[in-house]
Amino acid sequence: MTQTKKENLEQEQIQITSQFHSSYAQEAVNRSNLEASTEIDNHQPVHLTEVNDQEDLLDEQGQSVKKPQRSCIACRQKFDSHQLLRFVLDPMGQLWVDIFRKAPGRGANLCFKQKCVQLAIKKKAFSHAFKQNVLHPSTEDLYIQIMHAIDRKIFDLIALAGRKRTVISGLNLLESLAPKLKLLICTTDCALSSKEQIKKKINCDMVDFSDSQTLGHLLGKDKRVILGFEELDTANHLRTLLTYRSEILAKPSF
Repeated sequence: MTQTKKENLEQEQIQITSQFHSSYAQEAVNRSNLEASTEIDNHQPVHLTEVNDQEDLLDEQGQSVKKPQRSCIACRQKFDSHQLLRFVLDPMGQLWVDIFRKAPGRGANLCFKQKCVQLAIKKKAFSHAFKQNVLHPSTEDLYIQIMHAIDRKIFDLIALAGRKRTVISGLNLLESLAPKLKLLICTTDCALSSKEQIKKKINCDMVDFSDSQTLGHLLGKDKRVILGFEELDTANHLRTLLTYRSEILAKPSF
């Protein structure tokens, strides 16, 4: 791929991400509100998304059981299912990312690694996995689709953390609760001076993601440029998804 094509792809990713983040954020808010209302009605939590897909599975006696593992169709390595992207086919044979691993029917699993995405397309691994001709999007469009799937899971986690009041915003509050914070998410439109101020006062991982309007909307607030997470499980899950996102967003090497 030429340098110009790489730059065009990167710019397209930015434009499409900006276009869809607001709608994805609203979907995440709706799901978190539905989960909260379901919990209140039934007096127990009912998880409507896979935000807890890294937790141990339990049998009827409450004993921990081995998590299901799947193989990446490209590198053939086995991973826990939540560490892989799941793809399904629509009735027309078009390939789609199954964001929450809930779609019925046969699925194909793929690593979040950029090289595995490239290898799966090059070797027609999807057609082999589904045992039929697969109408998958272009390599560039597939990267964008994967990125959006990851973003939607991140939005769900942030919205649910907001419902549980385990996400902190506001510079003064972040500084006062600094020892409890496990992860910081800073928006791409955050002023550099604010970032530097936080980095000096809070010894915590910081990752850039989304924009201030979208993150504020997720929490039912005005614009928010920095969010802090004090729940370890949520922070670890977000960190993992953001790492996967960085893998996909890296400029393709083909």
